Amino acid sequence: MSKDLKAILYYFAVDFRFSLIVFWSILLASMVTLFMIGNSFEGTKILFSSGFSVYIYCAISGFLITKETFPYCVKLGSTRNNYFLGAILFNILLALFMAIIHLSALSLFKWFVELSQMENMSIILTVEKETLLATLGGQLLLDTVIGFVLLSVGFLLSSAFYRLGMVGGIVGIALLGIVLILPATRNWLIDFFLTAGTGDLQINYIALILVALVAMIPNWLLLKNAPTTPGVTR
Repeated sequence: MSKDLKAILYYFAVDFRFSLIVFWSILLASMVTLFMIGNSFEGTKILFSSGFSVYIYCAISGFLITKETFPYCVKLGSTRNNYFLGAILFNILLALFMAIIHLSALSLFKWFVELSQMENMSIILTVEKETLLATLGGQLLLDTVIGFVLLSVGFLLSSAFYRLGMVGGIVGIALLGIVLILPATRNWLIDFFLTAGTGDLQINYIALILVALVAMIPNWLLLKNAPTTPGVTR
């Protein structure tokens, strides 16, 4: 790995450090609070699922990444190609990091619940309805893949706002919304990403990774000649 890429990854890590600390502090505090409530009020039924909070963080982080880091990295001497490669590598590492921490927190939380014999506390995995992967290991795989996809799509939208300004970014979001709203494309996407069984869903992980890889192409086209000032300010 070149010194340029190492420097970019270090800059990303420093830039995201505060938001990561805040996110995990809030999520872990929420787990502790729910555990105390469930342990104190045995008649209260508590359902806990934290997967979507991780996905929302990844989507927001991806959406902010270009505006927060691109102009500074380029001004400090990074090439646009190295920045793009560094951002993609950071997205992969961030998705894996989020998945590992999430799995560790869930495992510890589940262990405390079982140790306390709390029958009123149920931990729901995002993969609960998958016949082959309804385990903590399956949760790790799903969190990593979904996190990387959301980071990649968010990164693409972030680059669109940065390069094309407010109008270009809104048009990109509108096109994405239309694709998700139209019945024909929506049903095709559901069939492409999910396979329904008898009360179960099987996720096509290859298709999800393919979407993340395809999103890199227009993203690179947006950034390869991008200036160091956002489009909205020019």
